[in-house]
Amino acid sequence: MTMTRIGPVAERTRALKAGGATLLETAQGCRASSFTAQQCAPELYYVFPTTTADQMGAVLVEVWACELSKEGLTTALQSCMSDGQPAYTAEQISAAVAASMSLKYLDVAHVPTEYGGVNNTELRMIGLSQGDLVGITAAEHARFLLFSCLPGDYSPSSGSLIAAIQNAYGINIAQLAQDPAADYRSTHHCWISKELSGAGSESIPYEQLLCFESTGSQAPANIPGVFAAIKEYIPTPPPLPNTGPTIISGMLSTGGAGADKSAVLTALFNGCWNLMKTAPEYNITCFRIDVFPTAWEQPLTQLFDQLKKDHGLGS
Repeated sequence: MTMTRIGPVAERTRALKAGGATLLETAQGCRASSFTAQQCAPELYYVFPTTTADQMGAVLVEVWACELSKEGLTTALQSCMSDGQPAYTAEQISAAVAASMSLKYLDVAHVPTEYGGVNNTELRMIGLSQGDLVGITAAEHARFLLFSCLPGDYSPSSGSLIAAIQNAYGINIAQLAQDPAADYRSTHHCWISKELSGAGSESIPYEQLLCFESTGSQAPANIPGVFAAIKEYIPTPPPLPNTGPTIISGMLSTGGAGADKSAVLTALFNGCWNLMKTAPEYNITCFRIDVFPTAWEQPLTQLFDQLKKDHGLGS
């Protein structure tokens, strides 16, 4: 196997491998050095040459959760070389992308972080995606899935995320609400479930659920409570540059609850931004906001871009 260049990415990945790091740990270390998935993938393959396309795809999606599109993942896998030839066939790459990614990438905001004297833009991100949150892959897994309901109403009504979660995983939200891990309903309009367990729990792509309870008209003003609850529940996440929690949120209290979608997206973006910028800077690796109705993609992507500009995060 040959490698035509030695640069900072190669030095970093080889040093991590020499120190006994696993593929996942080496990928995390590469990201912590402010490198992208496309930069790291060929070096990861170089130091772990028996890695399959499925394994590489899953690790890249897990580590660079918010920023990878299917096209970006495809490019990263295509860059892996073995003796000057592509390490993976087109069929293997296509299958790996399908196995590791279900959500459609729409946009990402890189939240800059000063670490080790370097302005790192790979450590914390806010992402926008579109897709079915119940059907996300194991690689897209999250510490929390954020969803919503009207106060005290946990009925699995047709078309609701509550019904979809129950149908897919047998999770009874009403039962979880009776015995939560943390109850912030009186202060922050939400509660956090205990860790999901039981038969089939290994297939559930989220560790815990966070249920936001608010009427549609009041939801945007109450959404900051979600982030206060997360900070209270996890007061000290792993310090940078370690991987912090990945969180996925639906468009809370929209749909049948009637909240304005633009106001909700703005509240979610600003709430996460404010949490990430608390001192010391709060370590959320990826906060992904998911737009389910495809008709909302264009207007909310435009709004997301404007929110990035408002916070000085570029276009």
